[in-house]
Amino acid sequence: ASFHSARAAEKLQKADVKYQDKPKDGKDCDDCMHFVAGATPKAMGTCKVVEGAVSPHGYCAAFTPKPKNRS
Repeated sequence: ASFHSARAAEKLQKADVKYQDKPKDGKDCDDCMHFVAGATPKAMGTCKVVEGAVSPHGYCAAFTPKPKNRS
């Protein structure tokens, strides 16, 4: 149970998904469909499902690869 507002409660906390600031097994946030890029490729971005700023080269248990069929 969460004491946050309904909107904030929709996002997971970094600890809940074991977020880290480095890739794991070649998987990193900028290859995930949940990642929202920052102003530049190296800038911190955000995530659709995890609270707070995330590194493009971070990783968490919610990692979901982007579909490969895009050019």
